Amino acid sequence: MDVVGARRIVVLHDLHVPHAPIRRLARHLPTDQVLHLDAGSARAPVPPMRLRAALIAAPAARIVLTRFASPAPDRDDDFVIQCVLPIAHPIPRVVADMQGRLRRSGQEATSLAAAMADGRLGTYGGYPRANFQVGFLLGAHQDGVREQPEALAARLASAGVRFGLVDVPATLTLAIHDAFALAGIAPPPPAPESDLDLPARLEAARDSLGRAIFDHLCRKNREDLLMFDAVVELLCADRTVLPKSLRDAVTTSSDAAARLTGHRRSGGALGRTRPATPSAQTVGAARAPASERPASDAADFHRSAEDVGDAGASAKMHVADPVLGWRLAPGHVGNMTSGWGADVALRIDEDGCRTVPGQPGSAPATLALYGCSCVFGWWLPAEDTMAALLQARLGAGWRVENHGVGGYGQTQAVLQLTRDLRFSRSSVVGFGWIDGHLARNVTAIGLVQRQAELAIRRRGSSIVSMPRAVLSEANRIEIRQVGINRPDLLGLDLTDFAPDPALLDVVCATLMRRAAALVRAQGGDFFVLVQMGRPSAALLRMLAADGIPVLDAAVEGAAWMIGEANPHPNAAANKRYADVVEAHVRTLGRHVAETIS
Repeated sequence: MDVVGARRIVVLHDLHVPHAPIRRLARHLPTDQVLHLDAGSARAPVPPMRLRAALIAAPAARIVLTRFASPAPDRDDDFVIQCVLPIAHPIPRVVADMQGRLRRSGQEATSLAAAMADGRLGTYGGYPRANFQVGFLLGAHQDGVREQPEALAARLASAGVRFGLVDVPATLTLAIHDAFALAGIAPPPPAPESDLDLPARLEAARDSLGRAIFDHLCRKNREDLLMFDAVVELLCADRTVLPKSLRDAVTTSSDAAARLTGHRRSGGALGRTRPATPSAQTVGAARAPASERPASDAADFHRSAEDVGDAGASAKMHVADPVLGWRLAPGHVGNMTSGWGADVALRIDEDGCRTVPGQPGSAPATLALYGCSCVFGWWLPAEDTMAALLQARLGAGWRVENHGVGGYGQTQAVLQLTRDLRFSRSSVVGFGWIDGHLARNVTAIGLVQRQAELAIRRRGSSIVSMPRAVLSEANRIEIRQVGINRPDLLGLDLTDFAPDPALLDVVCATLMRRAAALVRAQGGDFFVLVQMGRPSAALLRMLAADGIPVLDAAVEGAAWMIGEANPHPNAAANKRYADVVEAHVRTLGRHVAETIS
């Protein structure tokens, strides 16, 4: 589908006029580019086809300001539509609606509790005053809904809807900025704003309404409360959406609010436990096609170079590289923030490798480990990494080197190895393998989309290209550079262009064959270490035919990961890797075994 010439549109859904800053923001937008779509109502939203018809009738419009249009991101030859949807905590929204009704009737001095008790505020037991957001989004204008709020939020996010929280305006500002950037529209200047104290507003509402009415409103708005929770989880699950300080503030505020409403407690006001954390992969405008994604959820975490930049470590940890795309910055000293909130010291040596405790300056034999963040030891102290454990076990007769770099596949590992062997030789070289490497080796289109999205979210990126392995007519590997500054690819469903799995296996095996040949030419030994996922039978047969040992140390499941939100191998997994590699090294030929202490 060709959308290069399509009009890129941002739709701002102003659902919460009394609270959200969208209407105020619109005053700073170029009037000739703004289409005000005032049709529809809470009970009868504007359908997507009517929105498209309005855009066709207004060819200069780039921004749509609407209140009651169904959020429907769309991508075709004519339009690429980005939707920004503000989500409000339902209790302050309902209270603001009550206060507005009293003010408009000249009764603002009347207490909310008294107005509720004598019926002046009518009923608040049904839509649109209860579960307004979920009901509006589903078109189910009743207390019972057809789709659980968690699933609804995940479905909208995976379709490309960008959420912001009305009660934390900074999140809405970021969502608007990202949507404008993706659409190629200069964002408006940020308006001065202060984040609202949600728990304090809830306490004030409880005091003005009385506990009985407050609990009644919480029960009647159970679906909207769960929707609010689900959006908070989505926003905080992906580290690239919000900065850490804002993620922490949002989580703290929503947790405090939930203690007041009681809806997460089993048997509480709503009789429902807190929803499970949605996957971070549902956030964003596009996911890689299924055949480009690793088979396991754990490996999916490593699907691209998303470790590069501010993902838990200083951005100076990586520098751009014209061949590799990026590499570790020699001499960098900093820290990573671990999955449990502690800082993990990080040091890169002068050769651009993560330091290995106890590593001698030189030794009779060298074991060089190449791979991605699973070899690097993402979020692990240096002493818990596979490389450090092997250094301690093999002793001073060995120098163990950690060449792992987050986001790498075998293509970059082969390029690394080629560079390194110009200046030194290794007795033994091991390549780590996870199933996510298959797509990385060919820089699958989903990874290009992911990098383009990350560049926009991070307000730019120094990475301009990634290496792509291709097969020549002679069935030899050629490595080409692929530009990744491709915002025109964002939001497209390119599933039909996903690489064939059999081709991915052939490319991977050919890269391994080249690495083995490089090492063997200098008298060394080469092996492959399976860390996560399972190679196909075809790939294993090709490696066996080339005499390449494949060490199976694969781990899966929560017991082997740092945490649910950070599925990188933990210390126990690294110990397993070290056990398997050590056993293999000790079975190698005499030229290596004699150096083992």
